[in-house]
Amino acid sequence: MILPIELIEPILENLYCDKHSLLQCALVSRALVSASQRGIFHHITLESPDFAKSAERYNDLSRRYIADNARLIALFDKNPRFATYVQAVNLRCFCKSMSVSPRDHDGYDSTARVIQRLLNVNQLSFILVEWDKLSSSLNISKFAEFASLISHATHLKELRFGSLECRRLEYASGPGLTFPAEIYTTPRPGLRQQAQS
Repeated sequence: MILPIELIEPILENLYCDKHSLLQCALVSRALVSASQRGIFHHITLESPDFAKSAERYNDLSRRYIADNARLIALFDKNPRFATYVQAVNLRCFCKSMSVSPRDHDGYDSTARVIQRLLNVNQLSFILVEWDKLSSSLNISKFAEFASLISHATHLKELRFGSLECRRLEYASGPGLTFPAEIYTTPRPGLRQQAQS
């Protein structure tokens, strides 16, 4: 007995948190491939290597992160529908490293190139992010530019900030443009809030 796709898709939606099972389902039948791929790409996390946690392996981890992003970019370029399946993105651990490697900038640039391909994201999370590091790759220095970028994300319904540090984000003023007071960030443990001069 073959189940109709209308029943298969809701069943597979319950597996979105289990990528291994979705990969197995995609191999079982052609009828399951598309629904499985939607689940596989539904939520992605881009996590930059943390120099403080693994200083001795930092260069290897950075190389691997850049290579993984390059594979993801190539996959999205070859099959653009995969990029449309991405609904949620976590940007994690883009914070100040003690490394002064050119690979740091390459990693941030590769992250920006992945993000640029994602058009249907409805949830975007910044976790352990130092805005100065990520914003230079995204060519955003003013809050107005960030607001403009977000305004073009027509599917975005939820924007989360956790441990976001902003030192150099410039606030532009103009008619009807103010920094939204309802945006709060969760401070990183041990991080002092610094007044902007």
